[in-house]
Amino acid sequence: MILRDPYDRPLLNLRISVNHKCNLRCFFCHAEGYHDEEKELMTPEDIGSLVEILREFGVRSIKLTGGEPLLREDLSEIIAQIRGVNGIKDIGLTTNGTLLDERVQGLIEAGLDRININLPSLRREVYQSITGVDALEKVLKGIEKSLSLGIKKLKINRVMLRGLNEGELDLLIEFAASIGADVQLIELQDKDPNSPLLRKYSVNFQEIEENIKERAFSIKIRQNMHNRPVYDLGDVKVELVRSMSNPDFCYHCTKIRVTHFGAFKTCLLSNKPPIRFLKELRTGNREGVINLLLKAVSEREPYFKPS
Repeated sequence: MILRDPYDRPLLNLRISVNHKCNLRCFFCHAEGYHDEEKELMTPEDIGSLVEILREFGVRSIKLTGGEPLLREDLSEIIAQIRGVNGIKDIGLTTNGTLLDERVQGLIEAGLDRININLPSLRREVYQSITGVDALEKVLKGIEKSLSLGIKKLKINRVMLRGLNEGELDLLIEFAASIGADVQLIELQDKDPNSPLLRKYSVNFQEIEENIKERAFSIKIRQNMHNRPVYDLGDVKVELVRSMSNPDFCYHCTKIRVTHFGAFKTCLLSNKPPIRFLKELRTGNREGVINLLLKAVSEREPYFKPS
C-alpha cells in the first residue's frame, strides 16, 4: 500500500534528520527547517522501528541527513538498523564530508549505498569563506576514501551562490568526471522568494540549465523526485534541483521528512508545527504512529503553487 496526499502525490521516500549539530557554519544553511532548541534524539532502535512501519506503506528509499550526521557516533548502528528492515532498497547519506575519511568504512560495512557530499567550492579560500572552516582537504580525502572502498554511488552537491562559486561550474564538472561522481546543482532556498539572502546570492538557474543542456547527450526526468532534469554529459551526469517559486518541483515531491527529535515534517519550508510521534513509537503504540503518519500525509501540500 502506497500512501498518497491530497494532491495525489505518492509517499515513496523518507528523509531522516539524525541530529541538528554541525561542524561547519555555512551562511545559507536552512538547518532542515529547525533550530537547536530541540535536544531529543531518536535512537538507532527508534529509527529502525519507524522504518519498519514506513516500509509497510511502500517506502523503500531512506536518506539520512542532519545537521551533520557524521557527528553521531552511532551512525553505523542507525544504518545497520535500517539495513535490517526487509524491503529497503536504498540507504543514502547527505554529509559535508569533513569526517568521511575516518568514518566511511564502518558506514559502508553497515550497509550504506550512496553518499551525497556538499562541496561548495574546490578553491580553498572560497570554501572557507562559505563554510567558515578551512576543511577542503579533509573533504577531498573523504571523497577519495569513499571511492577507494567501493561506495556504490557518490554525488557532489553544490548550492550555487552568486559572486562566490558560480564561476567554478566547469571546474566542478571536470573534477566529478575525473573521479566518477555525479553532480547535483542546487538552487539557493528561502521561505521568502524576495529575501535579502536570495537577492544577494541567488543565481539565474535558467542560464545554468541552458549551459548544461547545450553539452548534454541526453536528458532524463526523475518523475518520482520533483521532476528534476538529469543531463548526461557523457562522462558525468548533472542533476538540477530548481525549487524556488517552482510549482512543478513541488507538485512532484514524494518525500516526507522526519526530524531528529521524532516528528513528521510535511515540507522543508512549511511553517506548520511538526507532528510528534516519538512517545507512541517508544511505547509500542504502532497504530498511534500510523495515525500520526496519516495525519502528516493529509497535511502535505505544495509550498509553491501556480499563481
